[in-house]
Amino acid sequence: MRAKHPSRQPGKRAGLTTESVIAAAMAAYSRKGASALSIRSVAAELAVAPNALYSHVESKDALIGEVIDRILGGIDAPQADMNWREAIRLLMIRSRAVLLQHPTLMPEFVARPARGANALRLGEVTLRFLEIGGVTGAAAVSALRVLLVYTIGFAAQESPRATDPDEATRHEESVRAFSSDRRRPLSNAAAEQLAQHPGDAIFETGLDWLLDGIADSGSRPGQA
Repeated sequence: MRAKHPSRQPGKRAGLTTESVIAAAMAAYSRKGASALSIRSVAAELAVAPNALYSHVESKDALIGEVIDRILGGIDAPQADMNWREAIRLLMIRSRAVLLQHPTLMPEFVARPARGANALRLGEVTLRFLEIGGVTGAAAVSALRVLLVYTIGFAAQESPRATDPDEATRHEESVRAFSSDRRRPLSNAAAEQLAQHPGDAIFETGLDWLLDGIADSGSRPGQA
C-alpha cells in the first residue's frame, strides 16, 4: 500500500521559505521601489504563482511590514555603556539616516505601527536608556513616542526635497515668497534661512531641544 503523505500548501510545494520570500521582496524593492511590494510582483520575482506566497506572508500589508522591519534591522543600537542622552541622540540620528535611504517607503513608515522584531528591539533599547536617565513609566513611553514622531516626521518632510531636480530654482522662488510682503518683516529678514532645505544641523538642534525637555521631565518629582 502506498504511504500517504501529508498535504502540502502551495508555498511548500514551491520549495519556498519565509526567508526566501522576504529576500525576493527586498530584491524587487531595491530595483523598483515600493511599487514592487505586492504579492504578484514578488511571486514573479520567484517565478511562482501568487498563491504560493500565502503560506509565508498573509497579505501585501504583511509583506511590506516584513520589508520595513528588515530595513530597521540596519539601525545599530548604541553601545550599552554610553551616556543615556548621547546614546538616544545617536540612535535617532542613525534612524533618520536609514529612513532617508528609502524615500518610496516613507508613507509606510509614517502610516503604519512598527511591530516587527527590529522595531521592538529599537524601542526596548530606547526605553532602557531613558530608564538610565531617570525617565520611566508613562513619561518614558511619551518620550519614546515624541522621539519617533519627530525623527520619522522630519525624515518624511526632508525626503522629497532631497531629490529636488532643480534646487536652485526652488530656493530662489522660496526666497521671493518669503520676502514679497512688507507686512511680514520677520519673514522678510529671515527669507534666505526660511528657504533652505532642512538638514543635519536643524535636525540635530531640534533633537537636542527634545532631549533637554526629556531630561528635565526625568528630574521632576512624580514623573516616574
